[in-house]
Order: sequence, then structure tokens, then C-alpha cells
Amino acid sequence: MNFKQKDLRGYDPQELKRQRRRNWLVALFIFLVAIFAASMSVFHYHRTSTSDQNKLFNSNEPTVVMFYSSTCKDCQSVESYVTKTARLSKINSQVKHGVMFIQLQNKHDQQLFKKYKITSTPTFMVMKKGVPQAISNHNGVKIYRYAGTDQGKIKQIYTQLRLGE
Repeated sequence: MNFKQKDLRGYDPQELKRQRRRNWLVALFIFLVAIFAASMSVFHYHRTSTSDQNKLFNSNEPTVVMFYSSTCKDCQSVESYVTKTARLSKINSQVKHGVMFIQLQNKHDQQLFKKYKITSTPTFMVMKKGVPQAISNHNGVKIYRYAGTDQGKIKQIYTQLRLGE
């Protein structure tokens, strides 16, 4: 046994250094995976489960509904903005409200597309007790949906909730 490589207690200082480096790399890897997973949940919306849909549709609280398609380029282009706006609105809002995502590719959701006559994605509506609520007023005519990607108009939907309109 060479005393330069091992001390009298039987451990190798170089091996200890390598083990610490490995532990640090594993911790860093776990941290990066956690950050990636968190960012995916922050910047990606998922279809709202059928049971949660039923609760939100029957709620006394307004619910912002986004009808989307997983293959829709326009839906994908506003995805992170919609998710961020929905999350910030829930945090900053004076009014309690729900957020729901309804996907065209789901058989149950296709019935909702037909029921509410949704012909394009993304389309946004506000529901309360299963009844569409007006989201704007144009020359005295109430507008109940917005189809498009204009971030200002999407934000306006959430802003109206905060104002209690």
C-alpha cells in the first residue's frame, strides 16, 4: 500500500474527490430535470379532465374556456402567453374564477365544440353556470367568444374578470 495515495484510515482522497464530484453532478442533473418539468407545466396547457369540466361548467364562478387543437399552429403560438396570463390572473384577480382547456381531439370535448358551435381554434369564451357570458360589446351587440391569437384581446378577457364586469 502506497501512503501517498491512501492515508492510515483506509480511504483514498482522490476517490473521495471523485465521489463528491459525482454527487454534485447528480444533484445538478436532478435540479435541471425539475426546472424543465416545472417549465413544461408553466408553459403548456393540458386538456381539463371531464370531471373538472363538469365542476367548472356548473360553478357559480366564471370560467375562462379555451377551445384548442393540439395540431393548431395558432394555438401553439399563443400557448405560453395564455398559460402565463391564466396563472397571473388567478393570482392577481379580485374575482375567483376557473380556467378550462377543451381539446378538439378528445371525443368528449368534440361534443362541446358542437354544442357551442366552435368552428375555429383557438376560441375563448367565459362560462358561468354553463351559460356563455358576454366578453365584450360592439356597437350595442354582446360578443360571447373571441377566436384568434391577439394577445391584447386575450388579456382583455382576463382583465374583465378582475374588474368584475
